[in-house]
Amino acid sequence: MAQSESRITFVLLPGLHGTSGLMAEFIRCRPEAVDTLALDYPTHQVMDYPALVRWVCDRLRSVPGPLVLLGESFSGPVALAAAALIADRVRAVILVATFVIPPRTRLLRLLPWTLGFALTRPFFALKVRLTGTSTSVSLLTAAARELQKVAPRVLSHRIHTILTVDAAESLRRATVPILYLQAARDRVVPARTFLTIRMIRPDAELKTISSSHLLLQARPSETWTAISDFLSRHSLTQP
Repeated sequence: MAQSESRITFVLLPGLHGTSGLMAEFIRCRPEAVDTLALDYPTHQVMDYPALVRWVCDRLRSVPGPLVLLGESFSGPVALAAAALIADRVRAVILVATFVIPPRTRLLRLLPWTLGFALTRPFFALKVRLTGTSTSVSLLTAAARELQKVAPRVLSHRIHTILTVDAAESLRRATVPILYLQAARDRVVPARTFLTIRMIRPDAELKTISSSHLLLQARPSETWTAISDFLSRHSLTQP
């Protein structure tokens, strides 16, 4: 979609898979006045959070106008750190089913994730572990397909990165308005995660949507409604 220097661009930063394929329906449901840019992380290059933040910021240099950063799941810490680094351009951050400290026990980092991703990536495994039984087969199939685009060692490294993350300082430094979109039936990121965010940023807003972890994919229209309401409250609607 063509971008104007006076329009806000929504930068969509993906979940664990790191690809934009699962964003297609969410983008299709966007309001007419919204510009979006969905990024794809390198699929065969191991990168920690600081490296991904630099990678994102480098790509945003050529994007005109103000930005809203949307960080889905794995990318929440990326969105916050980027917002702190390019604060003059970012107007808001949308956090979707994400975290600033490990959402689960750090002992999970000891598991053989590389072997696991190499051998067990069919969509039925995703159905049990990531989304819950209410998620559609078509969405699960699409999620499995996106994971299969990424090298197992990259996915494994991302899991280890999640389990050792500490984005609290980035959250403090990202002084723009923050909306946290919580999936009511999330089996990956527990509800208590937002309490940590609220302790650091008492002004962070919460919207809970009836969905499993793949919130943007399962409830795209409802998610856009919540985002539009948030932007209106902060006078960030498109001209």
